[in-house]
Amino acid sequence: MKKQEIIAKAKNQYQKLLKQKKDPRVQETLGKLVYAGLLKNINCVPVPGPVDLTAALLTGDIEPRVLELLPALLLKKPKLITGKNKMPDDLKETLFAIVRGQTSKPFRGVAPQDFLKWIKILGHRQKSGHFMKSFRFRPEDQQLLQSLKHHREESDISVIRRALEHLRKE
Repeated sequence: MKKQEIIAKAKNQYQKLLKQKKDPRVQETLGKLVYAGLLKNINCVPVPGPVDLTAALLTGDIEPRVLELLPALLLKKPKLITGKNKMPDDLKETLFAIVRGQTSKPFRGVAPQDFLKWIKILGHRQKSGHFMKSFRFRPEDQQLLQSLKHHREESDISVIRRALEHLRKE
């Protein structure tokens, strides 16, 4: 490819991007996220109301910060999103991995550390989310846990946390 062809191709892509940015769905989505105080430094009119999931995915192709924010919004502030019944499989997998604490794959080109930072920001200030874990204890493990719980007069989780702390110190 010659230099002029590369420049012409880049100009065409830039013109397409500008046209996509002017799409009313994109402007409305960005405006709603700005109104909610989730995005800044965007030249758009703040608009109250929930964000449509399909429009947010479309906007994410133009503004990557929307894709960073989307999984956290669905988990921490689901009332801000409408159209969840049309959720694509890759987003479902990402949400499932976040809940399980097993995120290692990027979501539509967004690295896990970029969308996981929003989990910490939304919902609780300066606190990360708690992830549910379920364990299947053998009957003898359950008996040991119960006896430690009664002996120490603590909850199950306190006994387990103490045991984990003890193991970490070893």
